[in-house]
Amino acid sequence: MDTQMIQETIVRHARAHNVSLREAGNQIIRGFGVPPDFVDSAVEALKAEAARNEILDNPGGAFRSSRDEARQSHWYTGPVEGDVHWPAYLVASGWHEKPDQLLSLDTASTKIVAHLADPTIRGNKKKGLVVGHVQSGKTANYAAVIAKAGDAGYRIAIVMSGIHNNLRKQTQVRLDNDLRIPGLWDPLTDADADFGQVPNGTARVASRLHMLAVVKKNPSRLRRLRDWLHNIPLEARRACPILLIDDEADQATPNTRAARDEMSRINELIREIWSEVPTGTYVGYTATPFANVFMDPNDETDLYPEDFIVDLPRPGAYYGAEQIFGMPLQVSEDEVDDGLDMARVIPDAEAELLNAPTKKADREGWKPVLADSLVSATRWFLLATAARRARDGVEKHSSMLVHTTPYVEPHFKTKALVDTLLNDLVDEVTNVGLDQFKAVWDAEYPRVLPSDGREPVSWQDVTLALEDVLRSTRVVVDNGNSTDRLDYGRKGADGLELVETVIAVGGSTLSRGLTLEGLVVSYFTRAARAYDTLLQMGRWFGYRSGYEELPRVWMTSSIREDFRFLAHVEWEIREEMSSMGTRGVSPHQYGLRVRAHPGNLAITARNKMHFAQAVQISFSGQRHQTIQFEEKDSTVQLANLSAARQLLDDCVAVGESATVGSTRVFHGVGSGAVLAFLSAYRFYPGGELSGTQIVQWLNKFAADRAWNVAVVSRARERVGTVDLGPIGQVNGLVRAPLKSPTSYANIKGLMTKGDAVVDLGASAIGRVNVGEGYQAVRADADCDRGLLLLYPISKESKPVFAVETTSRRPLESPEHLIGVGIVFPPVLDGDVSEDGTFLAVRPDWTPEFDDDDDPEEFRDLENDFVASAFSGPTDGP
Repeated sequence: MDTQMIQETIVRHARAHNVSLREAGNQIIRGFGVPPDFVDSAVEALKAEAARNEILDNPGGAFRSSRDEARQSHWYTGPVEGDVHWPAYLVASGWHEKPDQLLSLDTASTKIVAHLADPTIRGNKKKGLVVGHVQSGKTANYAAVIAKAGDAGYRIAIVMSGIHNNLRKQTQVRLDNDLRIPGLWDPLTDADADFGQVPNGTARVASRLHMLAVVKKNPSRLRRLRDWLHNIPLEARRACPILLIDDEADQATPNTRAARDEMSRINELIREIWSEVPTGTYVGYTATPFANVFMDPNDETDLYPEDFIVDLPRPGAYYGAEQIFGMPLQVSEDEVDDGLDMARVIPDAEAELLNAPTKKADREGWKPVLADSLVSATRWFLLATAARRARDGVEKHSSMLVHTTPYVEPHFKTKALVDTLLNDLVDEVTNVGLDQFKAVWDAEYPRVLPSDGREPVSWQDVTLALEDVLRSTRVVVDNGNSTDRLDYGRKGADGLELVETVIAVGGSTLSRGLTLEGLVVSYFTRAARAYDTLLQMGRWFGYRSGYEELPRVWMTSSIREDFRFLAHVEWEIREEMSSMGTRGVSPHQYGLRVRAHPGNLAITARNKMHFAQAVQISFSGQRHQTIQFEEKDSTVQLANLSAARQLLDDCVAVGESATVGSTRVFHGVGSGAVLAFLSAYRFYPGGELSGTQIVQWLNKFAADRAWNVAVVSRARERVGTVDLGPIGQVNGLVRAPLKSPTSYANIKGLMTKGDAVVDLGASAIGRVNVGEGYQAVRADADCDRGLLLLYPISKESKPVFAVETTSRRPLESPEHLIGVGIVFPPVLDGDVSEDGTFLAVRPDWTPEFDDDDDPEEFRDLENDFVASAFSGPTDGP
């Protein structure tokens, strides 16, 4: 028996009998007489493979320290020949036909399963969180996790699927189609029946079949699930590992009571269900993790994800906040990313015509009034649907979302308004012609071009399909009172599934979890009070394969600005998860920080934030940039130019400089020169950076650190040069501001990705540009210096590409601007300020160390992590 064969035999034996790799090896020694040394070597090789699965490059995240071997036993070696559930899932779901997309799903699900509790250790339990993107395929990920966990020893999979029947049913149908193998699965729920009275729990566990339940987060359903588990004898449950998946985990699950000894009803029931799971893992799934990371980290009975937080990578074909609203970093020296030109502004006056009053008494006589923007949006929906049909040659589901209010009755009034509009448009096409439709087509279609190499759709082809689209479109209200709800599985008289061309009017039931098939147009005026509410209402995020150029979103300017801000918040959170992973720090040690909104938008519902505390903006290891500038005041601009020239005087005096591309880099600049510059530089008031705050932090934590200073320039002159004193004329950079606001210049992005490591040379830039984290690259170079970057921005800046003219405007500045990028040195900072602009929870964590560890080192770390809810990269445990 060769090495490969003995390893496969050990894994198959371990999974068939739900024993550890070590015990499987021992049984093989006893049963087959294989030499112990040979088996021991095979077991160690398998455990090494399992350990590698825990640290796969993707997905990133923060994970419990490997020092705690009881919690992390290196048990999952990945799929092997002889597995049943994973191969069946690949075929049933169609993933086997998508090899280019399968790799990411396979890798991500393997890493997550590797961090589940080892099912062979009775009494082993773990809690984690998986953070995806809105409408990004989280269901596919947890279905893959369920399949792999089922092969690896988990026996019961329970999915708690939101609070609405339509989402529970959608999830049930999806998992039934993809997971349930006849003869191997014992279903506890189905598409029409939520969890009820399920008899013979003990017998079902003893049958060795796998069980699947999809349960709505409803008190009566959760009580029945709790009681069913409780009535199974403890020993039987201990031998039956349970995977508890909490879909939309930030909805209903978090405790909304302030007192630690009080619980909201859903939270209490899920805790009680979790207490009935002696062996297994709780995994929350959400795209908006704010409420989950603000749970009480020091209450072991609650569901704070103390063992792991996984950051699912954004799939390549996915359209999210970054694609629609742009990135906070420059793509390259010459390119900006303002997102695709898909968002249209609804004037506030028009939004008021459709927004129902907040007071119930005022809504009784209220009627919506047709707004021009809704007419344009509806016309474009019909045109875009016709374009899809013309190009594909077949009819497919096509949807438009109208979301103007959370109130139920106004939805029916809005439906009547849209019904009348459709009838009017049919009359127009029949009796008047297509001139107004042609005007909308000419105005909209050229603004986003196909990204997959397809030929653009012609107007002539659209006209051939338009009238049929008009006559087949129906308007549906989907809310708690509607009877004719959104149903993409409807069948006609012939029993065949109908193709829906539908305008869906609704509120809460359409704002979370539920997928609108073939969503093309969203018309959105509903204001939100919290990050998670607003992001979840962005049903337009998702996959638009084959019609990438057609989706559009209509929203008010204030909502658009909120989404732009949240795109930055999402980016920051994922940066921090990456930082935690780089440093080997887990949620058990400190909480994920979240930037607070400068206005009145809350992070999540305030009754979910009882344990969050304001924390200091720690700059340790962080990357920051100036994106807001005083545009009209030459006094400010000249002062910043003067400060830059003085700093460069000091840099030239150091004498150590190099050129990386077109960027001049000075190494080993004293902290005094950098502090003097930051004290003199006039940051935009109300912007993300405060010079006073930065200088105070540096004086306290990094006063003696040397710095590298870089002057970022361009290879050729395009918009003139900027006089930087001791280093002469430097080619100016183009950083055209967004059209809105006009009271100051918001350039949105200053730095490119590679700038954060430009002082480390071209190879470091290359690593970052292909996806490595800048913090990891700097750590590999053992660089403990800060990096200050100066960006000479030409006052002649204007949009470079035609596509930018829709979102950017020329800079209106009397003088050149100096932008500042800073990569702060990594230090241990233990200070907390009560007036910070970030929130986080603070776990009670004490470092663990072995006899041969240095207690003084860990005492320093304890002071850092216990005293501070957030710090940047350190040499953590």
